[in-house]
Amino acid sequence: MEHWLTKSFKFHAQAHTSRQARELEPWEFVNMLELFYKARGTQKLLLAMVLMPACACIRYEHLQRSSLVRNHGHWVEFHCSQGKARRFGARPAYDWALPEVPYRGHGVAKALCEFYAHEALGMEWLLPALALAADDLWEVTATMAFIVDKKMSRGRFLELFRGALCQSGLEVASAQRATYNRLRRFAPTIANTMRLGALDLQAVGSWTELPQGGGADPQVAKSKAVVPMGIHYAGGKTARSAQVKQRCLCRLLQIFNQRTTELARTPEGLLVPHCWKWPEFEAMVEMIPEAVFEPEVPLDIPEVIPPASVEESSSAPIEVAPGALPIEEATSEVDYDADEREGAQSAPDSPDATSDTSSSSGSASDATAEARDLVGILEDDSAVLEASWFRQSKKIHLVRDEVDSRPSPWCRDSPFSQEPVERGVGFTSSSTVAFCQKCLARMPRGLYAAYAEYFGWAH
Repeated sequence: MEHWLTKSFKFHAQAHTSRQARELEPWEFVNMLELFYKARGTQKLLLAMVLMPACACIRYEHLQRSSLVRNHGHWVEFHCSQGKARRFGARPAYDWALPEVPYRGHGVAKALCEFYAHEALGMEWLLPALALAADDLWEVTATMAFIVDKKMSRGRFLELFRGALCQSGLEVASAQRATYNRLRRFAPTIANTMRLGALDLQAVGSWTELPQGGGADPQVAKSKAVVPMGIHYAGGKTARSAQVKQRCLCRLLQIFNQRTTELARTPEGLLVPHCWKWPEFEAMVEMIPEAVFEPEVPLDIPEVIPPASVEESSSAPIEVAPGALPIEEATSEVDYDADEREGAQSAPDSPDATSDTSSSSGSASDATAEARDLVGILEDDSAVLEASWFRQSKKIHLVRDEVDSRPSPWCRDSPFSQEPVERGVGFTSSSTVAFCQKCLARMPRGLYAAYAEYFGWAH
């Protein structure tokens, strides 16, 4: 009885052989990082969501049951409401970690954390649906909105993943056969290639060792999953998992940095397909000694410039090195007497203010600040009274400029994907708690001093 209607669905054919999905190749991962670096808006977030399971080694079902817990700086903690392991007939919840992947000054975990914390409040899943429109020919655009009260289907996610593979240079026929486990097998493959210990390999996926298959005697009860007592009673399992994942990804980026000048590239700046695969990575693991991971200095592309050191002080004045500013520009545009300059220097420090006299910039994050922004308090409060602002979540963001009729705040390089809750011009009364601290930190120092004087923070 070989007809498909009478075949048992519980058993495979005698000639059937099981085969795992082919893991994501190093060149594909690096090319998707490059696409993430160049993308903007919704497209950037979607690429970060595609890279998330590759970095975290997490099941798709668990992604859609997870929510943000907290940002630990170099890794982000999530909580899954229902795991896979059974205990007394139930599947208890667990926490998992997403390590940061620094690439040319951009971070995958940082982009996702900002989205979940400010634009997807109360969402109990990590992959929201997309508001595809017929006007855009059902294409994913940089300004497309998310439907945060609806989950993204597994089929839609696979379409996005396969599209990212095609943009990375993979052949269309191969990309159409790609499955979700290609992403999930990426981090364990790095750990196995690095020859990490058994506990480290288990920590990559927060796994529990499963027993062998059942025996011939049906009366014998199936053995339970094995968990060593040293792991069962230990705390900090999530942080340990984050540490191992961070080590694996930093090792990959370290070797890529060593070989970046040797690898061939396309005119778009991507790696040539199939130019860097797992055998080459394994050979480089043996040749290049592993660098010591330092959280303060994450491994990254050499062209990234580390941020200037910040010296926090509650009374340090805003100073400019003598001769750092042109005398003609400083005196022609702003004319202050000595008393006004002393008052300007008594303004309180912002969160990123610095007293380094060797720097000619008054902003820790804006190296192109103009000279008039570095002098101090403005002459009047017109800048504060005419300032545009908008409310996103619970914070008030200060508008830097307008991009396609959408406000772009000082704390971001591009506007939020979601529409602001409220918009306005000018202030009457407020406090530092309501303002976005990143906006206050990144605006020019002179503008910050005007806000501090207007709201009385300097007193």
